[in-house]
Amino acid sequence: RVSAEYGTNVLIKDGEVVIASFVFDAAFDASDGVLDNFGVVTLSLGEGPHPLSVEATDTAGNRSQSDVLLVTIDYTAPLAASIALAPYSDSGTAGDGITNVAAPAFSGVAEANALVRLYVDDGKGAVLAGQAYVHDDESDGAASNGLGIWEITVEPLRDGQYTVWVEVEDQAGN
Repeated sequence: RVSAEYGTNVLIKDGEVVIASFVFDAAFDASDGVLDNFGVVTLSLGEGPHPLSVEATDTAGNRSQSDVLLVTIDYTAPLAASIALAPYSDSGTAGDGITNVAAPAFSGVAEANALVRLYVDDGKGAVLAGQAYVHDDESDGAASNGLGIWEITVEPLRDGQYTVWVEVEDQAGN
């Protein structure tokens, strides 16, 4: 939403690049369906960070500049997470997926700061067994790769074979 005096020239900038310009007048004021000194601007921004600001110049030549609002567009789904029994829950041969721990912990690597949901299916239907946030970008020992470590311990399971998987939701909801 944008508000200004009628007759004001308005520039919307992405960094130093002007991405929209208009004169705030009655037609723009009514762009949201109501004459209320506010108008609506729809922007098409590509994925990534956008330092947005507004510059307004009134009919007398007075200029004002807004603070910068950093908006990050992210519509790319996160990569699939890795998943394994946590080392202290893997009681059999390492990596064989067999454990004698009734309430095993699972861990893996996923997009830093994302939400991981772990599902367990005993063949009779899947249930959400737990969820956790992925630790920050440095938690996997490789800073700046965008990945972090997560861990979820499930409630005790009965003896049997289970299918276990995770889904990842990043901070943008992808």
